[in-house]
Amino acid sequence: MLNKHKVNTDKLEIRITAMVGVALLTALTMASGRAVADNGQSEDEVVTPVGSLVAFAGAAVPNGWLLCDGRAVSRTTYSALFAAIGTAWGVGDGSTTFNLPDMRGRFLRGVDNGAGRDPDSTLRFATNGGNAGDRVGSGQPDQFRSHTHVYGMVVGGPAFGGSGRGLITQGFPTSLAGGSETRPINMNVNWIIRWRNEDRDEQLDALKARLEVLERMVGEVAGK
Repeated sequence: MLNKHKVNTDKLEIRITAMVGVALLTALTMASGRAVADNGQSEDEVVTPVGSLVAFAGAAVPNGWLLCDGRAVSRTTYSALFAAIGTAWGVGDGSTTFNLPDMRGRFLRGVDNGAGRDPDSTLRFATNGGNAGDRVGSGQPDQFRSHTHVYGMVVGGPAFGGSGRGLITQGFPTSLAGGSETRPINMNVNWIIRWRNEDRDEQLDALKARLEVLERMVGEVAGK
């Protein structure tokens, strides 16, 4: 009788321990997605959103980020990023991949969205079959704003001993000056894009795995 009583007590303790563990892990899993930082912001507001572009000062791309080099990547492996940016920067193979932004050697410009600051917004081109026009992912070639130069010199007429009733002027091209492109002073960085909230997602995966183990323990104990 004593042994049977001890076995029943042990089962009850295991069941209570497992149930408490499940409850704690469930609470932690729910709280981890809405944790509050010291400044009062939720973790969703503190963590950099998937799809964010960041100017990175290093050479080795950190975990959870990808280099913005325009390559095609898997829609499955990078499902969170695909959900965020879709095919705005390129359609990939049209079914299983999509293109990352290609920011190599390029500057960024905000979508005009009706502000009138990009007069050629409707003419913006698509890269790799992505978005064109005034939408995220479209591009523009380099260009000077329309302007004129007036340059000429007198080459004939009565003032120079020639014939004719007036002065004759002729335009001449100016000599070449400058470099190979028009650019402001700049510094090189690596543009990277967030594809996964690495730390939070790994913590959630670990918590879910432990939760499944404890749920199995509860089921096994309850069935005895």
